[in-house]
Amino acid sequence: VGNYLINQGCFEVINNPFTDFVGKEAISVDNPLDKQRAMLRTCLMNSIRTNIAYNQNRQKDSIKFFEFSDIYKTSGTERRFALVISGRVNKNAAEFNAQLDYAYLKGLMNSICNDILKVQPTYELTNKKGYDFYESLSLNGVKLGGLGKVSKDTINSKVKTPVFACELTIDNLVVPDNQFTSISDFPASFRDLSFTLTDLDKVGALTKLIHDTTNGNDLLTESFIFDFFNNKKLNLLKLGFRFKFQAEEKSLTDEQIDQIMGKLISDSLALDGISIEGL
Repeated sequence: VGNYLINQGCFEVINNPFTDFVGKEAISVDNPLDKQRAMLRTCLMNSIRTNIAYNQNRQKDSIKFFEFSDIYKTSGTERRFALVISGRVNKNAAEFNAQLDYAYLKGLMNSICNDILKVQPTYELTNKKGYDFYESLSLNGVKLGGLGKVSKDTINSKVKTPVFACELTIDNLVVPDNQFTSISDFPASFRDLSFTLTDLDKVGALTKLIHDTTNGNDLLTESFIFDFFNNKKLNLLKLGFRFKFQAEEKSLTDEQIDQIMGKLISDSLALDGISIEGL
């Protein structure tokens, strides 16, 4: 996750676990170095807010920070992850005028959950102190924390640029082992089909059929839409699909490919409102 965020232009921060924040579950230090370090922190966001204010007050206009750290409470220790964004998306010609927003933050979290953890996140709009709006995030029915727009009155900065942040408890999260598939040395074959849909509600059924066929056949290794045209006047939708066939142990014959394509074509034509050009 850290490497992914760094590739997205984020910077990792490391904050002191000692703070002056006094909370219900805060643990006090018997011999603090000073009054500002008399407690152990119970969340990461208080430190992250200080990072944001420090950089905004020094005219940093593109801020993307993340932190992995433990927090300490009377109920026990937790491993936490925090991510905060504010300002410009990036410092280049294409993204200079684009602003980091809640959709950008949520997109990062969706990518982390779906692509790295292999779990679909669920969100629920709720209220949380210190946020203008806030959504809790759950994985497999377990609420881990949430994300939202941070209230500007909680950040000691005069900059009005909105700040968006996320903080999650990650003690029980496990990154699944990557499953690698070898690349075949034998040539691949490609077939194209152009579907015409008069019933636009059948798009979902057609794409599901092709998805299930691709996943259910070892020789059909890939399928994707390469052409799209929507004729609004005639209420027609045309979708061009490309299918890739390849085997690991030998070259495929036309008969093998035709058998799979024939079944796919017949199943597609069985759906109402769908035709295939050239047949």
